[in-house]
Amino acid sequence: MSAHEDDASAVCRACGATYDVHEYVSPKCKGVKVSSKSKPKSKKPKAELAKYDLPSEIEKLVVMGDLGSLTSEQRVTYVTAMCRRLGLDPISRPFDLIPLSGRLTLYLRAGGADQLKRVHGVSTQVTGRQQVEDVYVVTTRATGRDGRFLDADGAVSIRGLGGEDLANALMKCGTKSDRRAVIKLLGLGMLDESEFDTMGNRLG
Repeated sequence: MSAHEDDASAVCRACGATYDVHEYVSPKCKGVKVSSKSKPKSKKPKAELAKYDLPSEIEKLVVMGDLGSLTSEQRVTYVTAMCRRLGLDPISRPFDLIPLSGRLTLYLRAGGADQLKRVHGVSTQVTGRQQVEDVYVVTTRATGRDGRFLDADGAVSIRGLGGEDLANALMKCGTKSDRRAVIKLLGLGMLDESEFDTMGNRLG
């Protein structure tokens, strides 16, 4: 009995003949037997995407930017990770936290903005100054190493101000415009501390 006679209905891959007549129909064929009894391999179902139930504190951080639900250790880890991503020195405290509209929000401190400009090679230039009624507006252009640039405005109220108070308000306006331009160019989407004076009752 040949090696294929135990399965007469087996088919030769090369010539297509069943092995009960293979040696007569194709005596010189050396094809490989495919048993008709063998079942085709079923395709394994694709694994379903894992479904995750995010902890509520992580969901608030991702969706709303609220760090209030994190533990102190988790906040330190988050801020440190943010510093490393942006190339900032965490020891210098480039970021801080402030309660804003019921959420604990990360904001950029003055030293952090200066570090960002230095680390990422961002230069800034004032491109406009104007007074609209009692509001003074400064426009600053931030330019990156690649030549890409974005403009941002800073505005302060100067109603009733004079002398040193007016001078301080004008300088604050320039600072606000400068930092907003840097933050905008780098795509950070966060506040800096020069903006708090215009936020009123949203703080807390």
